[in-house]
Amino acid sequence: MLAPSDLMALPKGQAFALLDGGNLYKLRLPLPLPDTDADIPANLNVIPFKINNL
Repeated sequence: MLAPSDLMALPKGQAFALLDGGNLYKLRLPLPLPDTDADIPANLNVIPFKINNL
């Protein structure tokens, strides 16, 4: 079976799951790309001032 060190040694985007009645599977999950949305400011304190200027 698995030891706690096996779980901690997994790289980002990988996990173990018990599926189909307890069968152990190693999963690979795609990591999301960084969001480059230009409409969202880096500082959220700017939003109220932009709303007042509309």
